[in-house]
Amino acid sequence: MILGLSPIGEIIHLAKSGRYVVKLSETGFRIRSGEILYDDSGRRTGKVIETIGPVSAPYASVLPLVDRPKKAIGTRLFSGSFKHTKPIRRRNFGKKKKYPRTDLNN
Repeated sequence: MILGLSPIGEIIHLAKSGRYVVKLSETGFRIRSGEILYDDSGRRTGKVIETIGPVSAPYASVLPLVDRPKKAIGTRLFSGSFKHTKPIRRRNFGKKKKYPRTDLNN
């Protein structure tokens, strides 16, 4: 488990609408619409659209945020504040390349 993330549930199905159906665990009933969900490696996997079903056994409809949604079926999802670190962008402060000048006077 990744620090700062709590387990929410598991993806059980990919609906015809293109959304995931997620079976929520006991701690999953407190998620809200618009919340971003992560997989076990910390990648953004989906965004909660709505919760459905009875209170005793809730499900969530989740919009996939991955390239291949079918491969994520069976994946456990987590919720929380996961800080994404941007890669360090190195800037080239060296001298610019000088190209040979062509004189038209010769």
